[in-house]
Amino acid sequence: MKTNKMKSRKGIQATVLTLALAAAGLFPLTAAEVTLGDPTPEGIIYRWTVKMNAKDNADVDGTVGAWSWDEDSFPETARGWTHTSNWVALDLTEDSRLTIKLGRKAGVPTTTNASNPDGVGLLNLFPAFTIYEGWQETGDDAHNFNNRGNIAWAADVEYLTHVENTGNIVAESTVKLKAGKYSIVLGGNSPSTLAEGRQGYGATFSTKSYHDPASLTVNGKRFRTSGNSFDLKGLVKNPEGLAAVELKHGTRTMKAKVSGNSWSARVSNLKPGKNMVSLTALSTDGSASRPVRVMIKRDMPVIIPVPHRSVSAAE
Repeated sequence: MKTNKMKSRKGIQATVLTLALAAAGLFPLTAAEVTLGDPTPEGIIYRWTVKMNAKDNADVDGTVGAWSWDEDSFPETARGWTHTSNWVALDLTEDSRLTIKLGRKAGVPTTTNASNPDGVGLLNLFPAFTIYEGWQETGDDAHNFNNRGNIAWAADVEYLTHVENTGNIVAESTVKLKAGKYSIVLGGNSPSTLAEGRQGYGATFSTKSYHDPASLTVNGKRFRTSGNSFDLKGLVKNPEGLAAVELKHGTRTMKAKVSGNSWSARVSNLKPGKNMVSLTALSTDGSASRPVRVMIKRDMPVIIPVPHRSVSAAE
């Protein structure tokens, strides 16, 4: 059932929240833009708007229903409550490896009600969340949503993945995402069969650089030379994700020179006959491409013996 209610999109600008990975010291301190409010005129009612690059951290908190992410009393188990969950409009400005951690948090203010007279969220959250690609910026929302797939009333968002908590106090996942807009719904998946009040949560979003893994090509598969060294060269696919081009020749391992999307390397100490060389692209994410193998044949010069000629006494 739709709410048939247009949303007010003024939003309240909140303090920009930044956390440094000081312990790791992996990247410079940067500021994620965090706004308490909705960036869209219609569609999903987003509580938070978060804009991040590939080297950011941001924290948000709030309260959600204990069953907000999954209502077990529904015949289908893929239904959550739209309005008792909290939705995050995430804007990634760069391809990133995004880590989300959602857990219990004490002392988060909420509306006072009969089950929660102190006006703060309870501390019994079983956190769960779903990630969708895109923002729903048009139309109305509905009372419930599909937490494990596409949402019928939100055609502009596409399901990507979810973390279904069945007993942990922290839900966590790391995903590789292209630059763009994403919708993240935060909620609870309580196993209780009794009504529970709103639960306090704290969510952390952190990003690291991510590029498609690099691979390489070689300008040929078989080569011949008469010298004891040979220059190989080729191209790199996705050079922005390249850490190094590695060559192995016998027991020797060497690194190639890389310039833009090209690489080159001199293979020395070639033995007579066939020499096998294996080349691999190592990526910044720690992965390695499938090895490319080439053969360099070293031809030895043919020595033509000089015929022996007898010299007579007269000569």
